[in-house]
Amino acid sequence: MSNRSDFIEAVQAGNLVAVKRLIPEVDLCPCDWDEPDEHPLLVACATASPDVVAIACATVSAEDAERHHFFSRDEAHSLTLLACALLHGNFEVAKWLVERGADVNAEFRTTLADAEELEIATFFGDYAHGRSIGICWWLADEVLLEKMQGYGLRPDIAPRNGNSALINAIARSNVKRVKQVLHLGADPDYTITDALAESTGYALPSDATALMYAAFLYYSGQSRSRRSAFIDVDRQSARLEIVACLLRSGASLSPEFSDYVDGMKSGATVCDWVLEYGDEALLELFGLQSLRARLREEADERAYSNCSNLNSNDLQSDLFDCP
Repeated sequence: MSNRSDFIEAVQAGNLVAVKRLIPEVDLCPCDWDEPDEHPLLVACATASPDVVAIACATVSAEDAERHHFFSRDEAHSLTLLACALLHGNFEVAKWLVERGADVNAEFRTTLADAEELEIATFFGDYAHGRSIGICWWLADEVLLEKMQGYGLRPDIAPRNGNSALINAIARSNVKRVKQVLHLGADPDYTITDALAESTGYALPSDATALMYAAFLYYSGQSRSRRSAFIDVDRQSARLEIVACLLRSGASLSPEFSDYVDGMKSGATVCDWVLEYGDEALLELFGLQSLRARLREEADERAYSNCSNLNSNDLQSDLFDCP
């Protein structure tokens, strides 16, 4: 058995004596990021105690740690040590790494199959919405998340070509996570990506805000329920609560959409859209019931006036046509 295999076995067994004895014989750099199960440092972060990780990390110079991206990520690597610990639910080691400067905002890449295997689907699925990328702090439990706030956590950071935690939580109809990231300081006016706009069939423009996206998801659920005579009450209730959370957090009503959106011209606002398509529940949240009633009354009056004018003109025409 190789020194590396012996070392990994000692790490997994938590055998500190063997770890200390073998570590001078094991090359911890560079990390083979494509084979994390075979790299001693990644195995330690995934399965070992902070004591074992501390011994391993102590042998790596600051220069090597920076060069091989142990604590921060570049495009060539899919995982940092922190991401590896979090993906395996090893929160003790994750806490140890955070306290020593690991980047809580580093991007990670994995697969959903891995996520389910590692039994972290609860954390991963809350945000990722079926994607294989994310940000380290998304995987933290509530205790660690609170600690990460003191280490530069950025609530609106998103993976390349991906959406923020807030947008992904809205997509999952996850009220708890929406409230959590808003509490962390997420921008309630964050805009969706082009890819997400495309996934709605461009019913939404690419500059739609989180509030518009949440309102659209609620509306689309109501529309489907009318067509199929089935409604997912829990999901629709969650979507409505998310709209309410965003409004309470100060989401702006004034942004104008640059693109044509679902039958409305560019320049429309979320209020224009709700007035046009919203049901009574949405109207109530936005405080627009009386305005819609007034607009409909005015429309009815105009229609009645036009009809009266038409009838009057017909009558005059009949009189003039009399022999």
